[in-house]
Amino acid sequence: MESMAARNLEQTLQELYDSEINVTISTLWDGGMDFAFISYMEFEEAKPEDWHNVKTYAELADALHETAMKMYPESDYAMKHRSAA
Repeated sequence: MESMAARNLEQTLQELYDSEINVTISTLWDGGMDFAFISYMEFEEAKPEDWHNVKTYAELADALHETAMKMYPESDYAMKHRSAA
């Protein structure tokens, strides 16, 4: 099982990038951050259900991790984190 320490946002983003998982993050001054596992080139094709929201940057790394694990269970990212568990 992974540590209960706060997930590092920089490390999480780098690991997603290294695993070739695209993510787009948008900040909303009054609504936190939205993110979707799409590239900016797919932005116009995204559906509302593709987007996820968190209220703080402190929540972002965990939300990215949990969503990536569900959406990409066979990715290098997921395999790395399952083997560390």
